[in-house]
Amino acid sequence: MSLRKPSFENPDSSSEINISPLIDVMFILLIFFVVTMAFAEKSALEIDRPKSEKASQSPEKALNIFVEKNGRISVAGAYVSIDSLEKIASLRGEKNAVIDSDASVKISTIVEIMDACSRAGIEKVFIASDKTREGGL
Repeated sequence: MSLRKPSFENPDSSSEINISPLIDVMFILLIFFVVTMAFAEKSALEIDRPKSEKASQSPEKALNIFVEKNGRISVAGAYVSIDSLEKIASLRGEKNAVIDSDASVKISTIVEIMDACSRAGIEKVFIASDKTREGGL
């Protein structure tokens, strides 16, 4: 009976690494990160903001509410009603809200949105505007 060390190397096999499984895993990870990526809540809507001389930076953590010219309200890319807005605002638990509306939107629509935010527990409501240039619009 001869005692030999086991050999794990097969002289017939090549010393190449099969990277096909690695490519599959990387592709799946890429798809996962693209699908679950948190998109910025910037409006893709055409909104002509009102102008203001005292425009300042909005708070970082705030519920962004977009209002189109025709009065349609959008939150996180979905159109909502005033009642839905109130529910969404209360579920998100934000303390600040930013209303980004077109300059031609009726003030009554803005007031309804502000009331809904207030009922949902939002403490401060800001209205987004563009800063006017020195010497006029």
